Amino acid sequence: MFIKVSEELRKAMNRDDVMKTLTTYNEDGIPHTTTYRSLHINNEGRIEYYDCSRCEPDKQDMLYCMAFHKNVDITVITGEGIQHKITGEVSKALIMGEEFTLARHNMKKYDTESELSAIWIINPQDERINLA
Repeated sequence: MFIKVSEELRKAMNRDDVMKTLTTYNEDGIPHTTTYRSLHINNEGRIEYYDCSRCEPDKQDMLYCMAFHKNVDITVITGEGIQHKITGEVSKALIMGEEFTLARHNMKKYDTESELSAIWIINPQDERINLA
């Protein structure tokens, strides 16, 4: 189950010129935050994160969050000063198939040096908007 995100958030997440961060948590609760241009919202309203082979801490944390139903946090900051905060549940990882192959080609516009290792699907649970 997941919430329907606002149209404003959908547009912001699917722009390449906004800052998007993903915060994952390890088994000790220690956060790891990284900026990713590849975070976007798919046609179903779920958040997709393209994980590349050089992001080892994220892989471990994403697996932990998925296995133990721990949430991740996403922050999207637009050039207009609007900050969207999303809490989500990692629901699955795609590692092969048609969608994975297509994403592998699409990822090259974000990162030409790395290989896609997984597409993480995140179900939005909460959305908050802060104005600057």
